Amino acid sequence: MSKKRVSVAGMAAGMAVLLAAALLVPACAQAPAPTVTVTAPAPAPTATVTAPAPTVTVTAPAPTPTPVSTAKFTFTYAWNDVWGPLPQYGRVNRPGGEIQRLLYERSNGRIQLKIISKMFPTLEILAAVAKGEADMGDLATPYFTGTYPIWNWGSIPGLFNTDVKVGLTEMQWVLRDPKLAKVYDKVYREIGLVRLADASDGWGNAVWSNKKITKLDDMKGMKIRTYGVLQVDAFKAWGASPISMAATEIPTALLAGTLDGAYTSTSFGHTSGFHKLTKYINVVPFITPWPYNWSMNAKKYDALPADLQKVLSDTFWEISNMTHLSTMAEFMIIENVLKDIGMELVRLDPAEEAKAVELTKPIEENWLKIAGPYAAEVLKIVKDSVASYRAFKTTP
Repeated sequence: MSKKRVSVAGMAAGMAVLLAAALLVPACAQAPAPTVTVTAPAPAPTATVTAPAPTVTVTAPAPTPTPVSTAKFTFTYAWNDVWGPLPQYGRVNRPGGEIQRLLYERSNGRIQLKIISKMFPTLEILAAVAKGEADMGDLATPYFTGTYPIWNWGSIPGLFNTDVKVGLTEMQWVLRDPKLAKVYDKVYREIGLVRLADASDGWGNAVWSNKKITKLDDMKGMKIRTYGVLQVDAFKAWGASPISMAATEIPTALLAGTLDGAYTSTSFGHTSGFHKLTKYINVVPFITPWPYNWSMNAKKYDALPADLQKVLSDTFWEISNMTHLSTMAEFMIIENVLKDIGMELVRLDPAEEAKAVELTKPIEENWLKIAGPYAAEVLKIVKDSVASYRAFKTTP
């Protein structure tokens, strides 16, 4: 009995073990979890970014400054000295005058002038400077218009206002015209000169007479002292009898009646005492300008450094303006003085003046024929320049 109980108990225990094992087997024998394939996203394409090339700033080396010459230049200046130091034109040229002083100051002493009065006769100064017998000088331009008529455009009738105060300024405007300067540079270079500046220094358009001239018919048969080829042609066209004689003989000829009138400026007539011999100053539409020129030997000028060439140009054009303003004042004062002492200033009626200009048209045509290859170009420049001056308005 007891062995049987043991055996059943053992069997029961064995069965429990087997049952536990059976319970464990299903848990361990489950199917494996399914494999999940995860596809990783494709990597974003790599963008190739090309960085801009760095800006390279290349600083050029500073140019080597042109050395400023310190050399000093002494020039012989042939002073014409026709009128002496009384007018402004004479004063600026004298030793110790504005030209010498300003050139010295503005060049820091590098330009010095040795001014010689009447170093050469008036008619020889141009050739002397061109040949280098003098380094620079002042030229009384009208004295050379026979040889160089290209400079005599101012005597063509009808170009300028017959009122000296207006006409002188019109001429000064023309003289400073850059287009005229280009042509003149060639003209002067051909002679061996460099043009430094010109100035409108004189103005002759008056017949001093005891006869009043209000119309062209009043001039018929009058014996009038004139000077210059173009002037002779003009007075012939107006019916007068032009006569040539030395200026020193005019007063005696007027007094004796050999002359009925003398054509010149109010300035020269006054200083020559014509107001003591005549009653009227008759203004005619033919103007004899007296521009003066400052020139330099071309080789001497070209040898100068650029800064000194500029000093010369700037200074002489400033002197030109000074001379022009002084001349204007001189003519205004003389005109008032002559009126105060009883002289009468007579002008042609505008219609008569226009008729007088028309009668002298052949003078312009003849000038174009004799004045050389630049004549037509110069005359156009002059006319255009005067027109631009008259068209200028200070207000809209």
